Amino acid sequence: MINVNLITCTICRNYFGDPRQIPCSHSFCYDCISGCFDNDGLILICPKCQQLHQYNSREEFENNCMFDGFLASMVAQFKKNQSRLSALSSGIKSRSTSSMSQISTTYGFIPISTPVRMLSQEMNSYYDPSYSERSTPSIFSQQQSSSLSVLSQSINRLLIAKCQSCNIKGALIVCTHCDNVICVKCVEEHRNVINDEIKHEWNLFKTKFQSLQQESNRFETYLEECRCKARDLQISIHQQSDTLIQTITSHKNVYIDLIEKHRQTYK
Repeated sequence: MINVNLITCTICRNYFGDPRQIPCSHSFCYDCISGCFDNDGLILICPKCQQLHQYNSREEFENNCMFDGFLASMVAQFKKNQSRLSALSSGIKSRSTSSMSQISTTYGFIPISTPVRMLSQEMNSYYDPSYSERSTPSIFSQQQSSSLSVLSQSINRLLIAKCQSCNIKGALIVCTHCDNVICVKCVEEHRNVINDEIKHEWNLFKTKFQSLQQESNRFETYLEECRCKARDLQISIHQQSDTLIQTITSHKNVYIDLIEKHRQTYK
């Protein structure tokens, strides 16, 4: 069974709707985390770990809110399981009511709406051995005892049976992990197995995401360094070009003046 805390947004306290993961690896509903973004300062403070994330624009923030497909699938599976359990519960309740109605019609003294916990009290109140001995023949007492025995067996069949997992007789429910009718103890064990599997998978995905995030950060750093070097190289080219142009112009003027002097001398 999926742990509800894993699929609950810590901001709105509801199941995740369009779960998004921010750079610090925490996930929230997209609408919830969007409401926490500071449009003036272009910053986001994680509601869970208080880490500050700086952005250059609102668009960059939206692009960095990665869709968490793993959480989305968990929410969908949880809702599917809840719907199935609800339908199953309605079916069991309907069958139980029908069985109790049949018993009431057969034996004529147990109300249909009587809770199972009170059935023994009802049976004791309707069956008093001393009263039976005083006012009725013994054959009626035997028939009534037989009726009560059948009733008890019917009730027991509705409540307890052998577990399909441990084969021990006890109260049974339907397990969402294996879809078998098993006892409460086995359901708890299956729930622990699911939680352990989810935690293991979650840690694997988290480690992979953090590794990818680190690679992305290194790439961003390298890209920024390349941009800085390109800007510096561009500035250097402009400066050297201006220097060379000035040098060439200066030499040109010197040689033109020299030629003019020689021309005037030998004119």
